[in-house]
Amino acid sequence: LQQRLAETVQDILADETREKLPYLEHLFSFQPSDPQAIERIQYLDPGQLRQQVFLALRDLLVGISRRRPLLMILEDLHWADDASLDMIRFLIDSTRSAPVLIYAISRPFGGVLGNITGCALSAQFAILFRWPSILYFGEGCY
Repeated sequence: LQQRLAETVQDILADETREKLPYLEHLFSFQPSDPQAIERIQYLDPGQLRQQVFLALRDLLVGISRRRPLLMILEDLHWADDASLDMIRFLIDSTRSAPVLIYAISRPFGGVLGNITGCALSAQFAILFRWPSILYFGEGCY
């Protein structure tokens, strides 16, 4: 899987691979393939590392969507932790101009997950929640 990730990042991000790949490897709990990246990552505080992971994932998804529209299907979001939901909220807010559709399915929601639904209209995303069965469009991420 790590090799496939590296090939995909190289294909999509080309010149940015060396900069972005270590953060995507971190997201998937792989050992960094570049020894210099280990040193670069270990000195980041958790907030900085999180931001770099979010940016790397956004750049990869936007790069993919430039070739063809991208549909992301996320189900059972009611089981997602707050960090994962924060990443989804970041992606919704930061991929507004890209041809990306996020289709997310969940049980009734509240908290962070409930706030994510507010991003749907302003970011031009549709989020479908299974129960109650409604197509919800909201506005405002934060």
